[in-house]
Amino acid sequence: EIKRRKTIIIVSEEAPLYLSPDKVKSPRNAFARIAREGRKFNIGLIAITQLATMIERQLLANMNTLIILRTKYRADIEYFSSIGVPASEIPILNDREGYLYTPDIKVREPIPVYFTGWFEIEIEGESEGIQSMPNSFEEFAKMVKEV
Repeated sequence: EIKRRKTIIIVSEEAPLYLSPDKVKSPRNAFARIAREGRKFNIGLIAITQLATMIERQLLANMNTLIILRTKYRADIEYFSSIGVPASEIPILNDREGYLYTPDIKVREPIPVYFTGWFEIEIEGESEGIQSMPNSFEEFAKMVKEV
């Protein structure tokens, strides 16, 4: 019956507020329970944080997929380098650059990734003279107003 259920994904912004070592000790912490047992019930957790190592170590180690963006926080850099992300590159990644790490694919090394910004996506009808990227704040405001 569980296999036929749709997958539910819960997003936790500022994840250390719910998944730090002192918070996960509580048996009433639903986020910790979902992180530990959610997969068997088709419930997933996306834990968003700027300080990954503030999440309890066992939970962090069991996270299936990690997206690593720029950080200068030494503890995070050390943790991410332990899974293969080049430590020297983490603090100098540009906007929208990062690394993807997951044990679910055959590639064992973290994969460099680039996340396309909304302003880089071609808008339908661009070939008919519609610009995809505004050149000024005024053009941006006009474009947003039209949407």
